[in-house]
Amino acid sequence: MTPSFILMTVLSLGGVSASDLQIVGNIFPLAPRGGVMMIPVQRLSTDEAWTEKVAIQLTFDSGRRESLTGHLAWMETIPYESGANWSRAQSAMMIRPIQKDDLEDTSEILRTGSGPQLLIPLPLEGSGTIRLGKRDVQLQWMDLPESMPAISVGGKQLSGTLQAVDAYDRPSTANPLDSWRWEVLAERMGMEPPELVFNEPVHELAAKYVTGIWRIAMTRLTRASRGVAARCRDLLTQICRDGNVSIAAWITNPSSLD
Repeated sequence: MTPSFILMTVLSLGGVSASDLQIVGNIFPLAPRGGVMMIPVQRLSTDEAWTEKVAIQLTFDSGRRESLTGHLAWMETIPYESGANWSRAQSAMMIRPIQKDDLEDTSEILRTGSGPQLLIPLPLEGSGTIRLGKRDVQLQWMDLPESMPAISVGGKQLSGTLQAVDAYDRPSTANPLDSWRWEVLAERMGMEPPELVFNEPVHELAAKYVTGIWRIAMTRLTRASRGVAARCRDLLTQICRDGNVSIAAWITNPSSLD
């Protein structure tokens, strides 16, 4: 059956509007149904001030409309400090609510990923396009798994919930962009992942986005080769010991898995 297409027209709640925004780079955004999509954007003109929220109107073929709310956020590099940052890369990123005076730089967005991001919660039955600036943006719609796949032989045999604590052998509890590693680590340990709590809506949305992307990726990899998926998982969650101290020894830059 041919899926109905949704025209998602982005309207402003004050400040920048959809006609003032465009996607940075030549990308084909991943849109997990029932999850969150994140797109790097920039303004066509800096005359319009940033706003925290953008209203999204979905129009179905049937004529039914549904209003969603997108959130504008800002991505930037975290200053590196030894000790407290043991388990992360020196070039790790953080995300925060956007500020009216944030000034984007296209070259910086493309080079480091720093700059404005548009986070959009998506419907379970989603399909179609969004319109930003003068362009209809084609999306890669995918079903979102409810959890990380059971990679270990024997399937899921859970023994409690992994506790979110600050430790040398655990991911960050403060950075929502690290939330995916908690789920991968919990799967390896045969436990339920912790429910991380964040104070800002953009932090909650960013955590859902990055975790959703990794669920999709690990699910596809597991279906293709459980052995390769297990090796990938182990590299991303490796832990070693120095005497009585357990320390993260995992790959901090996932792109190095290539």
